[in-house]
Amino acid sequence: MSMEKSEILALRTTPEVERSLDKLAALEARKKSDEIRFVLEIGIKERLREIAMEKYMKGEITLEKAAEIAEISVWEMVELLQEKKIAYNLDTDAILESL
Repeated sequence: MSMEKSEILALRTTPEVERSLDKLAALEARKKSDEIRFVLEIGIKERLREIAMEKYMKGEITLEKAAEIAEISVWEMVELLQEKKIAYNLDTDAILESL
């Protein structure tokens, strides 16, 4: 089993963010550093999806590229667009090639 090497990241936060992190860690019975890592991973995942949808809606990228940016399958991207009520165009040939 291989473990990825961790990087140390220093950042400044507001007292409000600090209190919220303390609260989350207490509610989840986790160490604060573990909670920060968890929240950061969720935020990154969500932000990648937002960027992918924004670029797709502007016509800057294809559905397949949006899925790649969001780090999800094309079908998951379609479901996400449907949830957000964003129109999409399925290029079946391109989708079949990506499988």
